Amino acid sequence: MALGAFVVAATLLALAPPEQAQAQLFINIFPSNDNTNHTLWVFSGSSSAWGHRNLPAEIRTTGNANYDQQDTTKTRGGLLKDGSGHQEYTLTALSSTNTPNDLEYMTYWAGNTIDWGTTNTNDDVAFLSSATNAPMLTLGSNSRPLAAMLLRDVPNTDRDDIGPRLGGSGVFSYSENSGSPTAISWTGAGVMNKPISAFHIDTPGNYKSHRDLNSGSILGGWHAWQQDTGLRIRVHSMIPEPEEYALVFALFALGFVFFHRHRQKKQQQAQAATTTS
Repeated sequence: MALGAFVVAATLLALAPPEQAQAQLFINIFPSNDNTNHTLWVFSGSSSAWGHRNLPAEIRTTGNANYDQQDTTKTRGGLLKDGSGHQEYTLTALSSTNTPNDLEYMTYWAGNTIDWGTTNTNDDVAFLSSATNAPMLTLGSNSRPLAAMLLRDVPNTDRDDIGPRLGGSGVFSYSENSGSPTAISWTGAGVMNKPISAFHIDTPGNYKSHRDLNSGSILGGWHAWQQDTGLRIRVHSMIPEPEEYALVFALFALGFVFFHRHRQKKQQQAQAATTTS
């Protein structure tokens, strides 16, 4: 890729407002570049964790494939369409050996924001500088590997289950006190052995993962204290190819150069005509 085209691309992308400033947790799911049976999961954003008041405020480790309101939430709108029961799906770190194309893709876009051309800045996808690293979840000042996601296509409903499962040992506790919610964030990317065909495509997407407050004012869900502000999941049918973006920006830059030179030439001709008259 030409340096000039790269500079133009980086400059224009940098103008898009980063989604992590929206006080939300984001999951962007793309088809994998390396395996059609896999998907690429990109994590970004931050929010506040709130617990269900009659449950421990804990995020569990892998090996807990059952639904629990403490660390699994319901999506608003169907996320899955493959009829799967409660299952944990491992998030494999990107590597030059096993996922060279996904790693190259994430390396190219790391530190940039892609504007999908909509008026809603929440549709923009931020690729943090840590996007090439294995996914990590941070609660307060402590971080743990985000090792897997629990998924379940809930039968006969439009609300499916999703929740993080951590690597290491011991649960990850967070505040359930409504007066002092714990800061929560995640970064990085991983590959899941679940194809894009298992998800409903919703690019640029709607808010997906929220638990309503029930009539007893019990705060439900680990990710936020109110709906539409905690977790947003977006499923993309394709990933923006760096080569295509580079070509567009390169043509734009080349056209600008030709236009500028043509304008200079016209001005020089006009000046010469004025001088000789």
